[in-house]
Amino acid sequence: MDYAKDPRAVEPAAKRKNARYFGNTMMRTDRLIRGRRFDRDDVIAVNAWLKRRARRYIAAGKPEWLYPEREVPLDHARLTEVLRPPQKGLWQYGGETYMGFNDGTYGYLDAYGHTSREHEFVAKAPPVSSPTAEEACPCGSGQPYGECCENLKPWKRPPWDVLSLRERNMSFLRAIAGVLDLKDEGAWGRVQRTLSDEQVAQLHRISQGLWPENTDLTSLLPRPDDGSVRAVYMGPSDPRTVGESIVSLVPLFDQILVMDPFLAARNIQPKFNPVTSPAQHKLQFLKNVWFWLWLEPLIIAGRVLLFPDPGDLNPEFQRAMHEMAKGRTATWKPASEDVAKFEALAREDFQRSLLLLPDETLAPLFKKSTPAEPDVFVQEVVNYMRREWAGVRTNADGGLVGGSPAARAP
Repeated sequence: MDYAKDPRAVEPAAKRKNARYFGNTMMRTDRLIRGRRFDRDDVIAVNAWLKRRARRYIAAGKPEWLYPEREVPLDHARLTEVLRPPQKGLWQYGGETYMGFNDGTYGYLDAYGHTSREHEFVAKAPPVSSPTAEEACPCGSGQPYGECCENLKPWKRPPWDVLSLRERNMSFLRAIAGVLDLKDEGAWGRVQRTLSDEQVAQLHRISQGLWPENTDLTSLLPRPDDGSVRAVYMGPSDPRTVGESIVSLVPLFDQILVMDPFLAARNIQPKFNPVTSPAQHKLQFLKNVWFWLWLEPLIIAGRVLLFPDPGDLNPEFQRAMHEMAKGRTATWKPASEDVAKFEALAREDFQRSLLLLPDETLAPLFKKSTPAEPDVFVQEVVNYMRREWAGVRTNADGGLVGGSPAARAP
C-alpha cells in the first residue's frame, strides 16, 4: 500500500509492513482495480524484469520472447510507474475495516492487517534524517549508529518505526517498578505482603500491550550476520534457577535471548486469565517479576533480551508447532535427575501456596488432618510454619523479604 501511494518513499527491497507468514485476511472483491491495460512496451518491461529476477529457468512460447530487453531497454523508472496502480483507483484503499457478525461479535482490520489497535502502543517516529555515527541507533539496540545499522542495507536493518526488543524490555522494567512502587529498601517485602489483584492484572495488560497480536517477531530479532555469538534459552524461567540456567551462560555468549515467562492474557479463557481472574496467579506473578529483576542489569547492558512465546502472538503458528512437537516427543521421557529438580521446586511452590492462605483457611486444614489435637496446638503449628518459612525465604533469597530488588540483582 505504501509503495502504491508513493514509490519514491519506499525501499523496494525492504519487507512490506503487511507481509506475514501466518494469519487471516479479508478483502472486498468489489474494490479490485480492473480497468488497467498494459500496452506492448509495458508487457516487455515486466517480462524483462521477471527474467532478471529468475533464479534458474525462464520459458516462453517463442524463442524471441526470451529476450524482451533486446526490443525495449529495461527502465527502472518506467517499471515503477507501470507496476503502480492508477492513482485515481486508490481512494478506497488504506483505511480501517469493521465487520459485524450475526452473534453480535465484531472484527477489525487496519490497512496492514492488524486485528486491533494495540500496535500503536509500540510505534515510534523514525528519524527524519540519518543520525551521526556517535548517536544512538534508531533501531533501539542501545548501540551507536556507527556500530549498528550504519553499514547495513536498509532492508537488512531492524525496523526504526517500532520499539525494539530491548526498548520493550526496558519499558516493562519501568512498568514493574512503577506498578509495584519499588523505591525503598523494603519494597519487595511489602509487595509480597500486600500484592493486589489490580497490580497483577495491570502488569499483564502492559505485557500484552507491548506484544500486540501478529507482532512480526522475526523483524525484531537481532541480525545473524553482525558477527555476534548468541544463544536462545527456552527452558524453565524460575528465579531460583536463573543463576544456573541463564546467568552462567553470559560469559560464553555475546547475547542471550530468553523466553518471557509472563502469559499472553489474550489467549486464555476468562476464568483462568490473569487479567480477569488475577487472584489465582499471584504466586507465579511474584516469581515472574523476580525473574525479570534478576536479569535487569543484563537487560540494561544488552546482554540478555526477553521475547514472548511466538505461539502467543500467532495462534496459527502455535497450532502448527504443537503438531510438530507431538511427533518429536511421542517416545520421549525426561531424565530422572531433571524430574527430581522439578519435583523439589514443585514442593517448595506448594508450601508457598499453602502459606499464602489466611489463618482461618489454613488452620482447619491442619485440624482435619489431626482432629485429636486442640485448636491451640493447631494455631501454634501454623505460627511455627510461618516463622520457619520467613527464615527460609530470607536465607534462600539473600535478603529478599527486607532488601531492595535492585540490590539483589546480579
